[in-house]
Amino acid sequence: MKKINLFIGICILGTSLVLGSCKQKQMIQYRDIEADKVELLNQRIVEKNIKSIEEIAQLYRPKDSDAEGNYSYEVITSEKNKYQLITIKEEGLNDDSLYGILTVITLEETGLNTWNAISIKEAYKCWPNRGHQEWGPEFCN
Repeated sequence: MKKINLFIGICILGTSLVLGSCKQKQMIQYRDIEADKVELLNQRIVEKNIKSIEEIAQLYRPKDSDAEGNYSYEVITSEKNKYQLITIKEEGLNDDSLYGILTVITLEETGLNTWNAISIKEAYKCWPNRGHQEWGPEFCN
């Protein structure tokens, strides 16, 4: 009887470990920003003679200097293949429906410290009772 209980216990533990490890990190779905807005960003990069990735982040989505409360603004840069990625995470927005915006700008270096935006994509997170609470491509209510 003890062997059967031990066997059942091991089976239950094993099953829960297997099922628990099957949970994959949810991939964020983004909304692609229109090509004309990407081109406008490229024009502004040239006009303002911007040379750094951080300046491009500030140009596209500047930090809200008037924000209050639990506002946060984070810029993360990374490299993927031959491209530079700028990820801008802004949360606690002063908006009645939109809680946060997650922006990813893909850049290609076209010369020494000169950049061209290839694509921009965004995901949104809503305040409670105003739409989805996870990052997603849908706008908030």
